[in-house]
Amino acid sequence: MKNLLLIAITILAVGCGEKNEPVAVTKPVEEKVLEVKEEAVENKAKQPNYVDTLIQEKIQEVFNDFKSKAERGDAYAQVNLGWHYENGEGVSPDSIIAYAWFDITQLNINGGYQNIWQDVSSIHESAKQGKDNLSKKMTVEQINKARELSKEMIKKNAKLIFKRLAETHPDS
Repeated sequence: MKNLLLIAITILAVGCGEKNEPVAVTKPVEEKVLEVKEEAVENKAKQPNYVDTLIQEKIQEVFNDFKSKAERGDAYAQVNLGWHYENGEGVSPDSIIAYAWFDITQLNINGGYQNIWQDVSSIHESAKQGKDNLSKKMTVEQINKARELSKEMIKKNAKLIFKRLAETHPDS
């Protein structure tokens, strides 16, 4: 994994110069690559799980991005947030919260959510599969709690669910 990271950094660093640059000008790039390699080795020595930490930071960043978008009604982000809670990626695993996000996703799409960049039916199907998988592991009480949670979440944040223009426009 460390070697792949170093190769990727090397490729990026070497590819940053102009195509017609003389070799002498690219020498600082080679020095920069060596500095990056040395820094990676130093960080690896100081922090044995350096690469793992970078990966976890990226997962956390992705989770936070999905959470922000999900709270603004993005069904794609909502279904992904459900997956993150189901699998404990970037957050502690929580079946009830995961189920609630899958439920919200389906309600959002059933309410008319549209996105020209995403296949809404596949998002709906992913949410259905997520709920189906979780319901095999959850008790009836947990499922009911998750459904109540999704209702509470929608009450607290109406932006979670898409509203048709005719339903929200003051002149309609």
